[in-house]
Amino acid sequence: MVKRAQAGELGGSLVFCGSLSMFNGLPGKGHYAAAKAGMGAMIRSMAVEFGKYGIRANSIAPGYIKTGMTGEGKEWSAIDKHFASQTPIPRPGYGSDFEAVAAYLASDASSFHSGDTLVIDGAFLIQL
Repeated sequence: MVKRAQAGELGGSLVFCGSLSMFNGLPGKGHYAAAKAGMGAMIRSMAVEFGKYGIRANSIAPGYIKTGMTGEGKEWSAIDKHFASQTPIPRPGYGSDFEAVAAYLASDASSFHSGDTLVIDGAFLIQL
């Protein structure tokens, strides 16, 4: 992207997948939390370093998301019910909850949006 910008084609968008562990500890998984928190610092550094090339760097930090790994399907599993009971919007997140957010960050509509982490978690994090 930098080489392309130096050749006259400015711009680009980097979108990373974060985690709520960027903000909170995660018992027994400190290595994972540290990596995600480090990624957040890297996003902010990249935003500052590459902004002059029109390159943006942002991340999305999801809460609990129902996926194939967590039993994707219409029926709620015990883990789905647990997280739904802990979240102000009482349901698991779905991939479709991220489609427009990711499209925005990847598009020119976000041409002045950089160095940010967007939390998509049904308000789970702010209630803690």
